[in-house]
Amino acid sequence: MPGKTRHRGPAVEFALSSRLIKQSTIDQRARRVLQFVNHVAQLNLSKEEGERNFPEDRALNREICASSIVLLKNDKKVLPLPKKMKKVALIGSHMKNPSLTGGGSASLEPYYSVTLFDAIKEKLRPDVEIIYEVGAYAHKMLPLIDRQMSNAAIHFFNQPSSVKDRISIGKEPLYKTNFQLMDYKNPALNFDLFYASVEADFTPDISGIWEFGLTVCGTANFYIDDELIIDDTTIQRPGTSFFGKGTAEEFGTKNIIAGKVYRLRIDFGSAATSTIKNLGVVSFGGGGARLGACPILDVKESIERAAKAAAEADYAVLCTGLNADWEGEGFDRPNLSLPPNIDDLITSVLKAAPNTVIVNQSGTPVSMPWYDISSSIVQAWYGGNETGNGIADVLFGDFNPCAKLPLSWPADIRDTPAYLNFGSTRGRVLYGEDIYVGYKYYDKVERPPLFPFG
Repeated sequence: MPGKTRHRGPAVEFALSSRLIKQSTIDQRARRVLQFVNHVAQLNLSKEEGERNFPEDRALNREICASSIVLLKNDKKVLPLPKKMKKVALIGSHMKNPSLTGGGSASLEPYYSVTLFDAIKEKLRPDVEIIYEVGAYAHKMLPLIDRQMSNAAIHFFNQPSSVKDRISIGKEPLYKTNFQLMDYKNPALNFDLFYASVEADFTPDISGIWEFGLTVCGTANFYIDDELIIDDTTIQRPGTSFFGKGTAEEFGTKNIIAGKVYRLRIDFGSAATSTIKNLGVVSFGGGGARLGACPILDVKESIERAAKAAAEADYAVLCTGLNADWEGEGFDRPNLSLPPNIDDLITSVLKAAPNTVIVNQSGTPVSMPWYDISSSIVQAWYGGNETGNGIADVLFGDFNPCAKLPLSWPADIRDTPAYLNFGSTRGRVLYGEDIYVGYKYYDKVERPPLFPFG
């Protein structure tokens, strides 16, 4: 699950004929499934998806997020930050675009989300001057369009967009430019071959040249105000998206004016229209598409602006790290590094303002070549809906950082127990580290990690 079964059908028939399992066992398991179905049928559940989003839930989510945060370093007692100051510099890609969850099956749609930028702004007095600089992007794929999007919906058709006056036979709301039709069903829709059109209003907050990136399991073309920006239909390059069934990310650019409303459109063809023949291990049914976008940065100039902002402020907070593009199920990280240019950003800011608070968001350890010149490091993981508020509560002393590391944090990838055994050969993995994993390994070789377990 999902996809075609591997352990039922012929496999069960063979097991029965070989007396590896009994018919009574299968009957017992089937009965449990039917009991569950019967139980759910009696609950009179609505077919419409609901939500649980109450004040007490928000408060609990906020507390859980804050409770998970680990204070790794606070040598100069910069933390907690005062709420009375003249100027603060807020830096980093995760400041306005936080990572809420891990990737793959760990990714859940939040009812709402709170950014660290907004949470810190809420903590401070209205007269505090706030300077924001992204410094360097930390994404692997271009960030999804959500905050700048409105009036978004996906319409379904049985004919391609070349058919004039085609009739929409279904409509669903969208809350960001990413959709997967793994189990979408509509009685009037052709099961294998169908088409869709995503339309949304886009109101950018920054003027300049924006880069857009599209990947699709199926085929798709992307338009802005009916101008073709990306063609991912005519020629398709295999990529890693959609568990290897999708295309590589294709890019296009457009000069954008802040505050102006643009009309976005994705003309989509279901998975059956794809020219990429990768069977993979997961069935994506009707397919899906993902559109990301952000302003193009001159990285060197952007880092210089971030360092200058930190130097001129009373306090500075730099929030960055990984996200679901870098961490998720089905693949391993090849190293412990932060995304490209992030270490340069952190180093430059720390040299300009040594007391800058570094907030890292990741689900696993990252290398910190700038550790020696830093004074305050906070590990914030992926905090869910209340990510911004949870981190801000810790930074300003409204919640005491009490969490402990659930793993050993190596100083270098060469210090990891699996370093000499990583990877596989023809599907075979050698676990040469045996029982010496985590703290057992570091104790045995007498090599201290950067931050110890617990």
